[in-house]
Amino acid sequence: MLDHLAPAAYLGLHQSRTGDANMAIGDVDVLDLCNSTKLRRAARHVNRFYDAHIAASGLRVTQYAILGHLKQRGPKSMLELAEMLTMDRATIGHNLRPLERDGLIKIEIGPKDRRVRLISITEAGLERFKLARPGWERAQAEFKTEFGASNVLAMHKLMDQLLSCGLGERGEKETSVKVQSSKTVQARSGRNRPKAAYGRSNTSP
Repeated sequence: MLDHLAPAAYLGLHQSRTGDANMAIGDVDVLDLCNSTKLRRAARHVNRFYDAHIAASGLRVTQYAILGHLKQRGPKSMLELAEMLTMDRATIGHNLRPLERDGLIKIEIGPKDRRVRLISITEAGLERFKLARPGWERAQAEFKTEFGASNVLAMHKLMDQLLSCGLGERGEKETSVKVQSSKTVQARSGRNRPKAAYGRSNTSP
């Protein structure tokens, strides 16, 4: 909406909102124009809203989503869950630990590959999912009312386009290349570093 504004005009608009006349244009770009920051703030805002609605079940919305995927799609490996929920393995692991502790999921060795751990929902997990479902449905209804039905549909369409455009895959590839490059540089640096001298020096102090 603000693309038509010149930088100075946009800065003036931002200053009128924040009252900070010392804000540089570069700072405005970071605070108000960063796509990643906007999406992360929106996601946290929505997650808090859903967490509050299902709090009585003892679940967070991310854990509710994990149980829902396992209920609908059956046992999955941690990697498969991470891909389905677009999360890294560390985040998935952080959410799985309390679910396993409370007996809501079961983690077993894969029948075909002992290195793989298969995660499945238990009867207790199904009951907890059912307990959280009414709160989740209320959150869905309130979100639709507050945000607007047409906005919700438009948001879903935009999110689907964003998820399918390949940005994540390119980001992972670039990160992998940079990590490998960094390791190569460190290895070469280690080989070229002079070895420390051991023993007493032949020269007098």
